[in-house]
Amino acid sequence: MAIKKLARRGVRILPAMIGTGRPPLKEAPPFGRRIREARLAKGWTPAELAAHLDISFKMMDYYERRTTNPSIEFVRRAADALDVSIEQIVGADARRAARARPGPTPRLMERFERIQRLPRGKQEFILRFLGTVLDGAEKTD
Repeated sequence: MAIKKLARRGVRILPAMIGTGRPPLKEAPPFGRRIREARLAKGWTPAELAAHLDISFKMMDYYERRTTNPSIEFVRRAADALDVSIEQIVGADARRAARARPGPTPRLMERFERIQRLPRGKQEFILRFLGTVLDGAEKTD
């Protein structure tokens, strides 16, 4: 039932009731998901966060469900209100970690995962074999 109809019937409308309508048809963008996670960590409803940011509930809904390119001013204010870093809100930590993570190629990683599923005896045989091959390669270099 619509909020206005409930209000006309004398039902007290709580901030937590606002925005509890139909679920979105598509998944929120990563920025919106990070805002929502930080908001939930504080135990706030969207209406409460909107009040802290001095914006309308509709704008808060837009930021959580649709925006992919928020203004830096909003990001700064949201980070301050939610007590998180700007990097957490924009997801810079995850992107930086993904770029900085050196490691084996996906094919090599997939083979290591297959080796981990083998019985212990076969794993030890493969490790001894690899050790022998690597030791031989290092001596020829």
